[in-house]
Amino acid sequence: MCWLHAYGLLSLLLVVYLGLCLALFAWQRSLIYFPQPRSIQAPQNTFNFQVPGADLVVTIRPTTGSKALLYFGGNAEDVALNLPSLSQAFPGYAIYLLHYRSYGGSTSSPTEADIHTDALALFDRVQKQHPNVLVMGRGLGFAGGASGVNASSPDYLSDCRGSSHAERLTEECRSTKRSHQSPHHRLGPGAARMGAGRPRRIHCCPRSRSKHLDLAGRSFLHDYQWQRDPGFGVLDLIMTAPMVVTNWINLQYHASTVDNPRYGSGNKVLHNVVGGNVGVFKGNGGDPRIGLPMQSLHDGENFRHAPLRPSVFIQAPQDPIDAIIAKHTTARHLLDHAWLTVFRLVDDEGVWRYRPGGPWKIP
Repeated sequence: MCWLHAYGLLSLLLVVYLGLCLALFAWQRSLIYFPQPRSIQAPQNTFNFQVPGADLVVTIRPTTGSKALLYFGGNAEDVALNLPSLSQAFPGYAIYLLHYRSYGGSTSSPTEADIHTDALALFDRVQKQHPNVLVMGRGLGFAGGASGVNASSPDYLSDCRGSSHAERLTEECRSTKRSHQSPHHRLGPGAARMGAGRPRRIHCCPRSRSKHLDLAGRSFLHDYQWQRDPGFGVLDLIMTAPMVVTNWINLQYHASTVDNPRYGSGNKVLHNVVGGNVGVFKGNGGDPRIGLPMQSLHDGENFRHAPLRPSVFIQAPQDPIDAIIAKHTTARHLLDHAWLTVFRLVDDEGVWRYRPGGPWKIP
């Protein structure tokens, strides 16, 4: 009889499992897309756009002229919320923000194919009125909307990229991380070389010591003269604020480059925002991702950020430097555990390096 009970229990578990699978299959659309209501209802800022199988709502800032901005938002995003900021950033552009199917009052249900075709249809309509169209996408909007327009209109976009309005998009919108998959690749004149990008050196010395050097855009420069710093309060501030923050930034790039699957966040195109500003998922679930995406680190062929620990160069007497290290636990831990290295510049004695635990030695 025991085996009959076990058989019955296994059968019940199998039925429950199959039921869950069927439920997930039936409701999978609601687990993938998260439609949001439209925050701007004013009729002068909306128009209805009919496509096969749906009546779409588009939030707009109408403007006459040849230039327009077409924006495709991310999953769980009310694109209408971007209208004020985009209107301010692009005063001479007509602005079109597409609400996907079931988003913001649009009818029907979204699919990847529909987002792609709807984006192309809207692009074609906008281009008839405004020949110069900028296309922006974020998350779902980049993968399904903007990239689809790029693939279908390569000649048009190729001509666009060299124009002044495309340069405006690059300079004004990259700071919001919405106009480009790889917003961190142009951070300095040395960004084309391996190891360039985020600054990983701090120079705390007279500018005359480094002005003849090619620092490749990788250094924070403080024109510091200790003779003008009685009490060394400025030096204390530099060693407890810029030095610490630089280490935070560098560690984020360091860890994301060394082991991106664990400490980074993978492919940015597949990210979905969770809970507003809480974090991102890769795809539709799993653990929240930490660190930087590959697009911030890699150009498709090479890493743009070498995993190096930062160095700090200070021209000041040894005693105040030692006193600041002893006074501040955070700075002392960073140095004693070799997360960053401090070098002391001495005019007549060369360069001295701080060693974990306190002794200074000539490298």
